[in-house]
Amino acid sequence: MGLGTFLPLFFHNQYQLSPINAGLLTSLAAFMGSTLRPVGGYLSDRFGGIMMLTILLALIGALYAIGSLLLPLVPMAVVIVVSVSCLGMGNGAVFQLVPQRFRNEIGVATGVIGAAGGIGGFLLPTLLGSVKQMSGSYSAGMIVLAFCALCTLVILRLLVLLHKGWQANKVGIPETVKGELA
Repeated sequence: MGLGTFLPLFFHNQYQLSPINAGLLTSLAAFMGSTLRPVGGYLSDRFGGIMMLTILLALIGALYAIGSLLLPLVPMAVVIVVSVSCLGMGNGAVFQLVPQRFRNEIGVATGVIGAAGGIGGFLLPTLLGSVKQMSGSYSAGMIVLAFCALCTLVILRLLVLLHKGWQANKVGIPETVKGELA
């Protein structure tokens, strides 16, 4: 959501696209991110939500780092669309994990996740705009996003190490839950 608010300004200011073309490119990215959420959920069911989030967070961090190079329009548009697609699939992976990790608090967990998304939707464009204003470039904002994705990846992996029950198996159901279901 936050990128959907920010991208039209980015494409208009950085690449001098008309507001209509900037909006169309943003719409493509948003469409891909939204339609690939179920794909992220499906892949998480098949390979495990933790594994999918690990892969997706690494990809997102790398794509934002590449985006910080402020490539020419066409490669940058591909980087942005693929990044938003990965974010959408990550959303599917997160919601695959919720009932496994918070079986008795699904409503609260999804509410907190939704609230965090709403806050992120507000903070992301503010952060990127502020960094652009302070540094004079969108590059620094992309580096901040890459850093955030990689920090999230590190936190996820630490949680997996600290809480063995968080390690999902191939079909996404933790061994501790499998035993309880048997």
